[in-house]
Amino acid sequence: MNKINYLDGLRGLAALIVVFSHYVRGFYPGVYENNPKKVHLQPEIEYYFSQFPFSMFYAGNYAVCIFFILSGYVLSYKFFKYNGEFTLIPAIVKRYFRLVIPIFFVLIMSYVFVEMEFYFNKEVSDITLSSRWLALLWQIEPNFWDVINQTIYGVFIFGKESYNAVLWTLKYEFYGSILVFSILAFLGHSNKRFFLYLILGIVFIKTYYIAFILGVFLSDVYNSKTDYNFKKFFIIKSKSILCFMFLLSIFFGTYDEKRSNIHQYLKWGLFDYLGINQAIFFHIIAAFLIMVMILNSKILQKTFESTPFKFLGQLSYSIYLLHLIFLGSLSCYLFKLFYKFGISYNISFLYSFILSFTALIFISYLMYKYVDLNGIRFSKYLTGKFFK
Repeated sequence: MNKINYLDGLRGLAALIVVFSHYVRGFYPGVYENNPKKVHLQPEIEYYFSQFPFSMFYAGNYAVCIFFILSGYVLSYKFFKYNGEFTLIPAIVKRYFRLVIPIFFVLIMSYVFVEMEFYFNKEVSDITLSSRWLALLWQIEPNFWDVINQTIYGVFIFGKESYNAVLWTLKYEFYGSILVFSILAFLGHSNKRFFLYLILGIVFIKTYYIAFILGVFLSDVYNSKTDYNFKKFFIIKSKSILCFMFLLSIFFGTYDEKRSNIHQYLKWGLFDYLGINQAIFFHIIAAFLIMVMILNSKILQKTFESTPFKFLGQLSYSIYLLHLIFLGSLSCYLFKLFYKFGISYNISFLYSFILSFTALIFISYLMYKYVDLNGIRFSKYLTGKFFK
């Protein structure tokens, strides 16, 4: 699979947004919930940070939808770019082992932390007032065989997340990858595939899987040599239109009917009637818009190809898998330590975040180098060995 550096950079930014979303949710629940009873800054400041456009900095579900569209695009890129052939089973096996080895590493790590009582989230939640989220994490009895079961199938098949709450997305990532591979294997060379994308989109409109279908659609539009008249509508040269798409993406990406006042008029009864989760739907549309914008903007492509974003992109999977473990352990421990020494709430958070984020980047780099890359190599070796 060819690397597309600017999309890697976008993935790195999305990973950061997820990190910020969990730190805001854990330490500033008044912002996340727009609840004046849980504020730690001035109420007016927390209110403004809870609203559009400031909420884009911690729009975690929006970032997850970017992950999913990126997966659909990147997993199908080589097929459409080079008009390649595709074999379904080897692709699924390769994807499974590429995902599972880092997951096993973080599950073992979290298991040890639970066993050794290295998580301090429960007691810190009494200070942060994050009773609806931070207090509820890792309230489990450690069981090694449960870790093994979750690694092999629990995370992927059932979305198990008891040792690391961010793993809920991996079920969608795995099934979404299978959906992408199935589309390529059975529909990839069909002249009617764009119509079939529409049908699949309608079928999966109530789920996150529509994001993967949209990713495949964009990959087909921008990379395949098939000539369709509607493709010209996705070639956008006007900077004004691209800027408008960015604003629209942020507007939809920060949609939260419970928190945001500006989004209240977007609550339409039709969504409830059809059983569609409105937040997920708008976040996927927002992710789609940002992808189209980047695929048409050389300036943004160069920006996301720059060294900092490229570095973040390489570490994105490791950062995503590790950050909640760091939040519940090191961040909570340092915060509690500083706070007990009489340092103010916000300064205690700032110190603990800076120190633990630095440690997160360092350990993520080591995980990328020694776990993630070896997982990629092993998945390639395995499929090369048994599916020649």
